[in-house]
Amino acid sequence: MLYNISILILTFLAFALSACVMPNHSGFYNPVSLSMEVPDGPPEYKAGWHAGCKTGSALKSFANNAVFQKNGGPDFGSGVYAHDPVYQTGWGQGWFACSIYIGNFVANHSMRFSPLD
Repeated sequence: MLYNISILILTFLAFALSACVMPNHSGFYNPVSLSMEVPDGPPEYKAGWHAGCKTGSALKSFANNAVFQKNGGPDFGSGVYAHDPVYQTGWGQGWFACSIYIGNFVANHSMRFSPLD
């Protein structure tokens, strides 16, 4: 009897642990649902898109925005890219994409309109 319970517990733990995966976006703190890739372009555009997305994510209210605010908060492009139009274009597009995506996720999450309401 004890052997059967042990096998059952080990099987359950194996299934539970098999669902765990490491995030594939190391260094960019994404919520579980935000798996957006930085679009192709020159390095200035990619840096701007990343900073804009971080800023858009920090400004919205959801469970993970404290991570974005804690790690420097909004990034408006100070420094070497401050007057680069390619960086500014990437920043604006990244901010728009991530703030809209997170806004829709927060407003229309899967349990909001569930049959359990």
